[in-house]
Amino acid sequence: MLLHSYIEQDEELKHLVRQEFCDDGWSGSSMDRPGMNSLLEEVKKNRISCIIVKDLSRFSRDYIELGTYLNQILPFMGVRFIAVADHYDSREHSGNTIELDTAFKTLLYDLYSKDLSVKIKASFENKCASGEYVFGQVPLGYEKSRDRKNEVIVNEKEAAVVRGIFSMACQGKSCVEIARILHENGVPLARQMRNLKPMRGDGSYGTWSGKNVRRILKNRFYIGEMSYGKSVQEHVGSRKGKKVREEYWKVIPCHHEPLVTQEEFERASCHGERHSTARKNDKHPLVGKLYCGGCGYAMVYKPARPYNKYRR
Repeated sequence: MLLHSYIEQDEELKHLVRQEFCDDGWSGSSMDRPGMNSLLEEVKKNRISCIIVKDLSRFSRDYIELGTYLNQILPFMGVRFIAVADHYDSREHSGNTIELDTAFKTLLYDLYSKDLSVKIKASFENKCASGEYVFGQVPLGYEKSRDRKNEVIVNEKEAAVVRGIFSMACQGKSCVEIARILHENGVPLARQMRNLKPMRGDGSYGTWSGKNVRRILKNRFYIGEMSYGKSVQEHVGSRKGKKVREEYWKVIPCHHEPLVTQEEFERASCHGERHSTARKNDKHPLVGKLYCGGCGYAMVYKPARPYNKYRR
């Protein structure tokens, strides 16, 4: 409403075609956002003559990135930039660099975002350390308590499936055999039990697989442990995280009611190792040592002819 009101009061702007780009739920500290990417794509195609935002932080909270766009990219593309609440209009600068007060505002937005990120992480860590379950979904066999906030309780219907999987594994059945039995008995997957939308592109839920079963048998949540700190954020505003080695995870034992005993878990997980289909041959010496210069993720080793290669 603020932006539309501003446009209506401007004789030059009110006759132009309007298009809205929105990034609800995305941090302004990163330029890699769906709405922002769409906007910049339109700018590249020379379809945008003016960009209007509520304030500078709505465009970006990154001090360096915002300065680059205001001083170089947008003037070069001939795009006018207006931040209504900050009383900024690039036309008033006539191609000169932004004023000192505007530069300080962009710096404060950047520092505020970083400070907020640190406080949110600290709050998350404190809640986890005090035993609160502050994650999204819970593993199969559990559900979030409706009476006590951030606490998980046993879902008996789902727990019966989990106990059955561990029981079959303890009897010597492989993960693939267990998956086939679950499929033949018509046991639904976790997303089906919880009436969640399917993840597959064709709209189906798929079926049980050895990978699904192995993931359950390896999950120490079923013996009452809660672990956190499994990944770290690459930078403020990033939605990608780097995995942390398991020995550095933070673990809280006896956090909730277990579904299986320690002995059952060890027997089932060790049995799964013997039936694992993972390659037993030696790994290439560079595996885990090469990382992509663009995204920062590990390169994947792919044996191929006429020569082997690494790729993302």
